[in-house]
Amino acid sequence: MGINKRWILTFVSVLIIFLMLLSSINYIVDPFGVFGDKFFKWDTYNIVNNQRIGKIDYLDKYHNKFDSYIIGGSKSGAMIPGKLEKYFEGSKFYSMLMYGGDFYDYELIAKYLIDNYEVKNLVLHMSVFEIKRYGRGEGIQNQPHAKVTGESLPKFYFKFFTLNLDYSREKVEAWLKEDKTLCSVIRSEDGVFEKTKIDKRLRENPEEFVVQEPSFHKKHYNIGNIGLYKNVEALKEIKEYCENHNVNFFAIAAPTHYLEMDAFHREKFTEYWREISQITDFWDFSGYNSISMDSRNFYDVSHYSNHVGELMMARMFDDNSIDVPEDFGIYVTKDNVEEVLGEKFKNDK
Repeated sequence: MGINKRWILTFVSVLIIFLMLLSSINYIVDPFGVFGDKFFKWDTYNIVNNQRIGKIDYLDKYHNKFDSYIIGGSKSGAMIPGKLEKYFEGSKFYSMLMYGGDFYDYELIAKYLIDNYEVKNLVLHMSVFEIKRYGRGEGIQNQPHAKVTGESLPKFYFKFFTLNLDYSREKVEAWLKEDKTLCSVIRSEDGVFEKTKIDKRLRENPEEFVVQEPSFHKKHYNIGNIGLYKNVEALKEIKEYCENHNVNFFAIAAPTHYLEMDAFHREKFTEYWREISQITDFWDFSGYNSISMDSRNFYDVSHYSNHVGELMMARMFDDNSIDVPEDFGIYVTKDNVEEVLGEKFKNDK
């Protein structure tokens, strides 16, 4: 009996030591920025690893620098905060872009920002792709922060204290490399993608760029619509929350490459647009137009270029210093939505 007791005590002691060591490593390295990244201070890495967590950590430290936000999925990365600020005098924007974002994320993030920071303007960037889903993404790299969801913080922190050490190892290995830009895909200071290299390639030889990008040369898979009604409910919640807290609300529908546009279910898409127009007016850059029909305006079939983002801003804010195609962008209301839908599909491929 004494031997068994000693064995149990030894096992428990070893387990406690192991958990303490594991927790210490994950706390110090902090690969997702959950604990404030007090030692490495590498916000860009944490944000690339998980935008939903890394950006909350970043803003908890620096939110006093900002008073306006862009919320959207990865497509919203072409809405550059510094460019948008030109049209919102005195405002300072931060982009909350996240991989695979949908209205589940947008509503949670919008409410968290408004409840915890100063928010004057909120720009909701709808990539249209959200129609295919609604809900939390899979995997730890898509997990939202418990501060945002309202879930148990102790349980949340325990999960990250006891993470697989591979996440910490990868961060340490990246840190030891001489080229720290390796993981700087997203800029921590404004929240958008770092696109200097890809913009240079696209600008210098757009035809070759299009030839070399595989997504431009195959049919897009069909895009479902199971998120339609949940998206509409969440949009209504976001707009009402902004109105109730005196936040200026702007909604934008993103440009869609013609191959992506081909993949939407026509009837569900038009229903989606009608439902949205009953909730809010919005700027619509989707559909078939001179921008969407030209692959040189996109990085791939799912993401439009920063240049196109500038065209969108110019259209929305009547900036005559930038030449914008006449068929690109229209302001949608519940009164003109049927006309807009009729025009959108008249040149359907």
